[in-house]
Amino acid sequence: SSSAIGDSKTGLRLFQSPFPFELGTQSQPGGRYRQNAAMVAKPMRIGITGASGFIGSHLLRAFERLPGLTITTLSKKHKRKALKSFVKDLDLIYHLVGVNRGTGEEILRVNILETFNLVETVKNYSSARLVFSSSPQVYKLGKSKAPIRETHATEPDSLYGLSKKAAEDLIRLSGIDYIV
Repeated sequence: SSSAIGDSKTGLRLFQSPFPFELGTQSQPGGRYRQNAAMVAKPMRIGITGASGFIGSHLLRAFERLPGLTITTLSKKHKRKALKSFVKDLDLIYHLVGVNRGTGEEILRVNILETFNLVETVKNYSSARLVFSSSPQVYKLGKSKAPIRETHATEPDSLYGLSKKAAEDLIRLSGIDYIV
C-alpha cells in the first residue's frame, strides 16, 4: 500500500520519491547511486527507527555513503520523550523497528504501541513523510508459493502479522503523509 505523493492540505512535497536516490549503474559518474533531481534543492534530513536491525543497518550504511544527507537514528528501546526531538526537522522517517519473535506482549508493544506513539508525535511535531516497513505476514500466506499482490485481502494468521496490520491501519488512519 502507498499514499499519494502529496496531501491535499499542503500540496506536493519537495521530494517526489520516498528514496533520496535513484539506482544507477556502476559506470555512471558518481558511482552506484545518483541523487534524485528533486533532492538537490536542500539537504535531506532522514530518521531511521530500528537502525540496529538487519534492514535498518543496511539502509543506514547505504545512506551514509550518499552526500547531502543528515541521518538520525532511534533505537528500538526509545522513550516517548525522545520521539519529539527525533522527529523534529526531519523530512523523511523510515520506521523499521519491529519485533517478530518474543512474548506476545513485546510484539504488541513494539509493533503497535510504539508505532502509535511515533505517528502521534509526527502528527503533532513534524511534517515528515513516514515510510513504514510492514510484512507479507499481513496476508494469509498458508502454504501457497504464489506471488501476493498488495491488493490481496489482508488476513493475518499470526500475532506478528496482526500487529503489523494494526500498525498499517494506525498509520493509514492518522492523516500523516506515509508509504507502507
